[in-house]
Amino acid sequence: MNFKKPKFDKLNIGCGADIRKGYTNLDVVKLPGVDVVCNLDKYPWPFPDNSFSEIICSHILEHLDNFNDAISEIWRISKPGALIKVYSPYYVSWSYAADPSHKRVFCYRTFDYYAVNPSRKASYRTDFGSVARFRILKRRIGFSQNKLLNIIFNPVINSSPLIYERFFFFWFPAAGIDYELSVVK
Repeated sequence: MNFKKPKFDKLNIGCGADIRKGYTNLDVVKLPGVDVVCNLDKYPWPFPDNSFSEIICSHILEHLDNFNDAISEIWRISKPGALIKVYSPYYVSWSYAADPSHKRVFCYRTFDYYAVNPSRKASYRTDFGSVARFRILKRRIGFSQNKLLNIIFNPVINSSPLIYERFFFFWFPAAGIDYELSVVK
């Protein structure tokens, strides 16, 4: 594989029409502003190891065939300490269920399996054979795209997200979940 030196040391994965200045914009389709065209289900991605200090994955990881391979590849192309921002529909979200191209769901503990600081220690925890390790900096469940509902529900949901997921998520389904991770190498 011929690796490409990225235009910038920040990567916007699956950018679509969300072209960001100062980022290498990556998508499967050559749209205006896309710097690199790449099928994200084919590995390795066209970048050398340790290329990026920040990576944004906005509503893309739920579309990929193999989450473990994708998260391992994100780790590979990230510099030590790189900031990874992930935005995804929440697992009981109407937007997750409505899109037939969604292949996986995300909840509060999704990244615990790769975390050096999981939300809860579990004897069944595995790394799925991946070397990828992250420090979870932030997780936020978002209730709605309606700002008023967010003001009311988001602080309640995020004050005890594991209790929310265990007992209340079907009564008050959230819309999305955001993560901020730091790459550990």
